[in-house]
Amino acid sequence: MGRPRTRDAVPDMRSHIVTAATSLFEGQGYANTTLRQVALAIDMTPAALYYHFPAKSDLACALVEPYLDELESLPMGRGEAPRNAEEVCALVGAYLDVLVRHRVVARLVSCDISLCLEDELRPRVEAVEHQMVTALVGRRPNIERRVRGVAALGAALAGATRLSPTPQVKEHLLATVLAAAALPEAQT
Repeated sequence: MGRPRTRDAVPDMRSHIVTAATSLFEGQGYANTTLRQVALAIDMTPAALYYHFPAKSDLACALVEPYLDELESLPMGRGEAPRNAEEVCALVGAYLDVLVRHRVVARLVSCDISLCLEDELRPRVEAVEHQMVTALVGRRPNIERRVRGVAALGAALAGATRLSPTPQVKEHLLATVLAAAALPEAQT
């Protein structure tokens, strides 16, 4: 006789599916991974997987939404612009922390364009990127400032997702991101 189902079984199974899918997406790409492959990776029938995720885009959203939710909870995601160097520093530090906590998903979102082409995700990803660049360089930057802001975000993303997340690395990464955006460092 099997174990009785509890209310917690469905969220646990969804989490298990998302974890398996993340591994497959990271290894072979979002576009090259099928729901059938995800099901087989966890010894589940495709029909059982479809119960939890009727479409591949539903699985993509379950994977990426916690990352985007956390980014959107940062001050720039709430439409609050930093007013001084200390606030910019704090925002960039918080942004780096989110990238480190969600490093695999952040890397997938930035490197696998097919994942971000999902209609449900694209507007949110673009909005978060735009809000962060705006927080760094202002609402109407000239082309040089805009390029610096985008480069700074690229440095943050690459560093946070590819380097060991030690306090020393974060300190240097924060300084690099601020320098790339041509912003002064906050006085400590």
